[in-house]
Order: sequence, then structure tokens, then C-alpha cells
Amino acid sequence: MEVSFPSTQRPPRRHLRVKLVTQVESQLAGHVSLGRMENISIGGALVLSPETFPVGSQVVVRFNLPGAHSIEVPCRVAREVPGAQMGLQFEALKPDDRKLITQFVDEVKPYRRRSARLPRRVLVEIRWRDLEGGDHQEPAETRLLSLHGGMVLILTGLKPGTDIVVSRPEKQREARARVVFRALGGPGGRAEVAFEFLEPGDFWEVHFPEDEARWDEPY
Repeated sequence: MEVSFPSTQRPPRRHLRVKLVTQVESQLAGHVSLGRMENISIGGALVLSPETFPVGSQVVVRFNLPGAHSIEVPCRVAREVPGAQMGLQFEALKPDDRKLITQFVDEVKPYRRRSARLPRRVLVEIRWRDLEGGDHQEPAETRLLSLHGGMVLILTGLKPGTDIVVSRPEKQREARARVVFRALGGPGGRAEVAFEFLEPGDFWEVHFPEDEARWDEPY
């Protein structure tokens, strides 16, 4: 007799989620919990907080997208790690809010994880040209490396879409890249800037195990 067991595989995720680090306020029956949003999609968000609400709770969350656009949306708590994090499902996004979140995801999604990201401190130089044609150069320090790019701490908060050159002077190597994400207010007042290389190569000289892109769980 053949016995079948329920599948342990996760169902496919429906929405691409991207990194968004911003303060978020979650409210339930007049009680407010403050936390930090870790990522977002058109379907929901992951919130890190020492004070969480049970699965199934109907909460209202408030947060800002880059550019200071404020969003308030009712949500259902779909997953909870008590005292640590909540997976929220958006219940009724306003059309304008949905449009802005979609635009943000489309802007950031080139940096979705296509290979493992490794924490490494590497000193690099970033060069770019401003809209007036002026050339700029600034030292930076990496926080994360991936086969397809990296994330650096840098004083200048370069905007997504900016073309840059990343160089490693001690290795006499450089590569063209494009900024795909930034988060202001990092350590020492520096910005976290993520970039993606424009050509394939082995710029970091590090082995990266392949990893899947990050998608949302279906709620």
C-alpha cells in the first residue's frame, strides 16, 4: 500500500518583495506598536518589532515610502514570530498607494537576490557623473557582496538609476554598475547604496552559491 505525505514545499510566491527599511507604526484597538519595516511588496510587508500581534489580527499600519509619501493601510497579520516580527497582508490599498508601491518595487527589483549575499568589508572607490556633467569620486566601504553587485556605505546618497564605476585600487580592477537601491540614515550618517554590475564577471573574486530570488509568500 502506497502512503502519501503532504508536501513540505512552499507554494510559489505571488509578489516580488524588495528591501525597504523604514519606521512603521502598527495599531490594533487603540494600541500602537512601533517597529521597522524590512521589505515590501504590492501584497504586504515584513515588520520587525519587539511587540507583535497574533496571526489573524486586523491592524492599521502607517509608514513612508522614499520621498516622504505617507501610506496608511489596513492589514491582516499573516505570520508572527512573537516579540520579533510580523508578516502583514495589505487588505485595501488605495489606488494611488498601490501605484506608488508598484513603482518603488519596479525601481528596486533589479537588486533582487539572484545569488547569495555575503557580509564583507572591502574598501572601494565610487565614481559617477552628475546631471551637469561634473565628475565625482568618493571612498566607500562594502557591507554586502553578491555575484551581481553589492551594497556600500557612502556619504553621498546616490539615487537609484545613477550609473557608477566601482573600483578596487589595490587590485587595479574596476567595473561599471548602476545604483538600484538606497537607504539614508545609515551608520555615521552614511547612506546604504546597493548597485548591480552592468556586465558579468568575477569582480569580487569570491565564490557565491546560487540562491533564489526573494518573493512573497501567498497570504
